[in-house]
Amino acid sequence: MGIKPEEIEVIAERIPQWDFLNQLPEKIGDFTWKKDGSRKGHILTFGAYQDKSGRRRLEIAYTTETWDYLIFKQIGLLRFRDLRFITRDRDKFAREVSERIEALVGEVSEGASPRCRGALLKKGITDWDFAKELPQRIGRFELFLNADNAFEFINNSLAFVHYADFETKSHLTFFYNRGRREFFAEKILRGVPFTIHDFDAKDLAELEGLIKDHLESYLLSMGEELEQKGRR
Repeated sequence: MGIKPEEIEVIAERIPQWDFLNQLPEKIGDFTWKKDGSRKGHILTFGAYQDKSGRRRLEIAYTTETWDYLIFKQIGLLRFRDLRFITRDRDKFAREVSERIEALVGEVSEGASPRCRGALLKKGITDWDFAKELPQRIGRFELFLNADNAFEFINNSLAFVHYADFETKSHLTFFYNRGRREFFAEKILRGVPFTIHDFDAKDLAELEGLIKDHLESYLLSMGEELEQKGRR
């Protein structure tokens, strides 16, 4: 018999007395812990570790979407759930997160060694020389993530290049999907995702050609779309 879901109001009332939250380290590396308790939609956020820029973050939360305790990670404009820690068992969640909190924060830190390093090495992403030539800025987009900071994302995908406009929450991100064995990109404008196939490729050589031919014009075009939407 499964664990019965708890009312989110009851969980929120317990936050000040929850030893798990009170005993977490105040600082881990460049990250500072801040207890929260805010609720947005179906998400109740207990607190988060965040770096000074606010662009790297580890959130501890509860969701009424599935009635689970869970971890959210944010790197740049990419925010996603860590599927290893989703559970309705409050005590199990607290125990496992407490035991691994330093490692978890380390996984969202700049320069972290990714858990998917083997897959990255196999595809040649970690020593992809072309990535070193990518422009640091194109129009309003800055290169926040490059191949040497690649990480495990969702849906069996690895994120390895991330051009972001933090002001408008817009980005163009490149992934490798291990299940489909292909490279692809995702376009986000003001937080709204768009399915694109302009950078679909079977290997790095093909992707490199597409990036050389289209990356600059593509990001500049995204910037123009943002300007037009902003004037409406």
